[in-house]
Amino acid sequence: QGFQDSIIDDTIKARTGAFQVHKVGYADAAEDDRLKFVLEDRDPRLAQLRALPGIIAVAPRLSFQALLSNGRDSTLVLASGVEMVQEAKVLPLAAGLIDGPQLAERNCVLGKELHSALVDKPGSGMTMQAATARGRQNALDLEAGGALNAAALLEGKRSAQVSMAFARELVQLPGQSTEWLVSTDSRDSIDELAQQARDLLGPGYVVETWKQLRPAIQDVLTVQRIA
Repeated sequence: QGFQDSIIDDTIKARTGAFQVHKVGYADAAEDDRLKFVLEDRDPRLAQLRALPGIIAVAPRLSFQALLSNGRDSTLVLASGVEMVQEAKVLPLAAGLIDGPQLAERNCVLGKELHSALVDKPGSGMTMQAATARGRQNALDLEAGGALNAAALLEGKRSAQVSMAFARELVQLPGQSTEWLVSTDSRDSIDELAQQARDLLGPGYVVETWKQLRPAIQDVLTVQRIA
């Protein structure tokens, strides 16, 4: 039971949150089309979601495809703009997945293989280029931060994390995000609160719990119970 609890806690508190919210169509869209399915900070339903009894915090993220360069080599990455204060409340164990400098306003945290391929040392200069919501190309400079460690293998070899402010400036989507990560005060209340969120948000939104977001983890837990 202790092993299963640790797996669940790691998933919920370091990776996915208790559940996530996206716009309908987001999951099926091509990676370079996902900026068409945005959530608004000013949407009153965000405040209502945060006010539901049992909800601890809601952290917006902005995910997009980008080209990352160190001046010599370039590679495509799947970038996530992170609202650092809220994310720390939703994913309090996520800092343990990073070796080296943590995420800051003008740096990027990279998957281990990306970091090894592109980063000479933390603090070295890089450039990230991406299509804006209107389809134009934009590029901004930033510094190399830490690397996702071996415990973060599930997060993807191409992943890159930047601050939300940097992401919104790059893709020119002020006040918008592609997902909301949600934390709850109890694992036992996740399914009930996810349903309350579905009822609150309505048919234009998709709410998925950690079990739906990481079915492979659920399969491992099922096998462990049978064994």
